[in-house]
Amino acid sequence: MAETDLWFGTLTATVRVEDLPASRRVVAIELPADGEWRVCGAGASNAEGVATLPITGLPTSRIYAVAIDDWGRPFAPGMAVAYGDLIRPTQFVGWMYQVTQPGALPAAEPDWWNARAGIPQPVGTAMLQAIRHYQPIAHGPVSDIEWEEKEFDPHWDNVVALLHFDEGLSDEKGLAWSFDGAASITSAGPIYGSGSLLCDGPDDGCSTINPINDPLAPFTIETTVMFTSLPGPARERSALWGQPSDGSYGEYGLSLLNGTNIWLDLRGGHSSHPSAQSDDLLFELFTRYHLAHTFDGAHHRVFINGLMVIEVEFSTGWKNTSQPFSIGMMYMPSYRSSRWGASAKFDEFRITKGIARYTEDFTPQTVPFPNVGPPL
Repeated sequence: MAETDLWFGTLTATVRVEDLPASRRVVAIELPADGEWRVCGAGASNAEGVATLPITGLPTSRIYAVAIDDWGRPFAPGMAVAYGDLIRPTQFVGWMYQVTQPGALPAAEPDWWNARAGIPQPVGTAMLQAIRHYQPIAHGPVSDIEWEEKEFDPHWDNVVALLHFDEGLSDEKGLAWSFDGAASITSAGPIYGSGSLLCDGPDDGCSTINPINDPLAPFTIETTVMFTSLPGPARERSALWGQPSDGSYGEYGLSLLNGTNIWLDLRGGHSSHPSAQSDDLLFELFTRYHLAHTFDGAHHRVFINGLMVIEVEFSTGWKNTSQPFSIGMMYMPSYRSSRWGASAKFDEFRITKGIARYTEDFTPQTVPFPNVGPPL
């Protein structure tokens, strides 16, 4: 799989300063077996001193929790200060100075004090009081962490659409989708989870605005499909996903042709852009197929169950158009009666912009796509 396994855990810590609960920033640090330290979580303790941090890492690593005192801002002549600001002297000796009355610091740095901690003193037009600064407080290795193994997507920030179809057309990336025709979410024999998109003809599908919107950007479009009916041999097409051009002819998309070939359309008009089809393939009803279309800036590739079946050299990616991007259907813009739709279930539909995830044969996913990114 392209995704990577990662362990997620929850670290609970209590911060106390001079035996009293304290609110502080808390950082979790991981020391894995390879010796490379890394931050694996961050948060803050509440007024009761309790911090609950979600962390990422490995159960075999050593995890340390560090509470950090506020380092404040260095003294600057004439600097405006607000209530609650912390000022750090140029020569730091363990004391900070908290603003109790707003104003401006003087032109020259004052003689800082510490013997009267808690009693505000005039500094310029402001009032400041001395407070102790505590060095970082560390605890660890922490052993009472509840871990859960999950997958993460190393390209999660590049994902622009992710539909699981378990909760209608809810998109993990916030895109708005709408049903076309009689398409629906079915819970009867879903491919994954509790629901799949069900389409049954040229009018059925779901659509959104152009999610790629950059003809030069690399991309990956992928889903898992299960055909409930296959097109006949007379150049019948089952559109899997696509987007029409703004002209009279032309469409971008992927289709099943004659029930035996995958057809890739990259046509901005009659023949201005190429199209390609795979060799004859054997498709069976009610069988899962992972389909992927990638563009790396120079080549378009189509994969079925991780095996490359089409490779076309072409330097334009997904064309910008004002027409909707659709799953399960496609049409010619000036001839909306010329429509192609699939009789199929779709699940786990993902679009990644800026990344061609696959450029050679690979092992496809067999579980729902992860919806979290890599560790901090």
